[in-house]
Amino acid sequence: MAVKFKFTADRLATVCTVPEYIGALNGNLSSIVRILPKMAVNGNNDYVVIAKYDDDGDIEGYDGMDRAMDMLNTMTPERLAKLSKELAAALGDVVNPKKDNG
Repeated sequence: MAVKFKFTADRLATVCTVPEYIGALNGNLSSIVRILPKMAVNGNNDYVVIAKYDDDGDIEGYDGMDRAMDMLNTMTPERLAKLSKELAAALGDVVNPKKDNG
């Protein structure tokens, strides 16, 4: 069964570090691969990785990262390329949110 991902600007803004964000925006595959496990979802569409924060709201660690990394072991480079495009669109929405036309 293929691993599923859910990319949202809100999720990216709360589980990615600034270097990961900037690297992925610039197409750095290493940064993209570090972000992907944080976007993996289980059969209930819940995120597999849960971020832990310090008192200032900075990330101090993650629960579930090993499980999420194991889920990526079957992913091909071709799929990585497709996911990179989806991720890039969501990353752009972090600092430049889409305007609601309603």
